[in-house]
Amino acid sequence: MTVGWLGKVPSQEHIMAKYAFNKQNVICIMATALLAVSAGCSKQGQQQPVKSQPAETPVIIQPPATKPAATKPTATKPAATQPASTYDSKPPYPVKLHVRSPDDKQPGWLKIVELADPDTPATADGTFPEQNRFYVDTQNVKQIRIHVSHLPLATRKRIILQIDKQGIEITRKKNRKFVILERRPTGEWVVVKTPK
Repeated sequence: MTVGWLGKVPSQEHIMAKYAFNKQNVICIMATALLAVSAGCSKQGQQQPVKSQPAETPVIIQPPATKPAATKPTATKPAATQPASTYDSKPPYPVKLHVRSPDDKQPGWLKIVELADPDTPATADGTFPEQNRFYVDTQNVKQIRIHVSHLPLATRKRIILQIDKQGIEITRKKNRKFVILERRPTGEWVVVKTPK
């Protein structure tokens, strides 16, 4: 036997009485908690009776006796007016092109061959302010053609084209009437080789 806390050896009756007391406390606490939980659940668990109401009779709305108004077809894009393309045959031979399609009328020495975005109008402005020097600015243009035989170019001299602020030297070959340029996805313009 071991000595207890106070130095006395507890008797068996004392241990049994202490155990019984603790067991009763635990049972009492658990019973109280179970009653509290079940009392709360019983209120929530009970279903309230639903009062039924007689069904309403449906209301039927009759269409009007007249014909419905005609509806307008919806347009995908309103056709915006754009300026007409122009060309002046006097120096500096200005060309102003405004097109929705490469098939639109394009006067002068410049022609838009392909649009970058076919759903958006394209523009090109070109001038020939001095011999063998072209200036061209474009918007929404993928491919453009310059009619070099249409302009008074000096022979055996280099031809400089500045297109969208990019300088390109064009060589004039014998019997070549046109130079075609194409914009790469990077924005750089390059001369396209034309079939002979």
